[in-house]
Amino acid sequence: MRNELTAVEKQRMYAAAAAADEVATVTDPLEAAVKKNPNDLQAHMELAIAYLEVAKALTGDVGFRHYALLGDAQIDEVLRIDANNWDALFLRFNSYANWPTYMAKLRASIEGLEALAVRQEIGPPEPKYVGVYTTLANLYFGLADTQKAILTLQRAITLYPSDQDLRRALASYQK
Repeated sequence: MRNELTAVEKQRMYAAAAAADEVATVTDPLEAAVKKNPNDLQAHMELAIAYLEVAKALTGDVGFRHYALLGDAQIDEVLRIDANNWDALFLRFNSYANWPTYMAKLRASIEGLEALAVRQEIGPPEPKYVGVYTTLANLYFGLADTQKAILTLQRAITLYPSDQDLRRALASYQK
């Protein structure tokens, strides 16, 4: 199941499982893969993604919190094995942006994403890092800080000048 579906197909599958109260049908095989090979970073990441997607699909705070914490635990495990794992760090800070405001994860999300952006700006640009900037810009815009959103996208465009999605996002914020 791990590599046959696209990310969007997996999101839909996890959301459908959450809606039908059949989460175990999608998480049990992933949990078994982690149990079979506890040092498999990809297995932990797949399980973290599954838990976090289920959390996003749930409307109640208790269900959301339960699966979000399970996802965080899997991210913790990846970071225990590889403290600098960029994918795990991005997943953590990106997921914090989805937590309810009263859970106070927004500041950690922004600070973590800013740190990842700085880290990216030191190294060679890689397309997978664009999400850091778009997520940050969306968070700043959601906080009514349009200027920071614009500056964030401008930073990204200096690294990814041919990325049309960044340019469209910047144009929408400058209206």
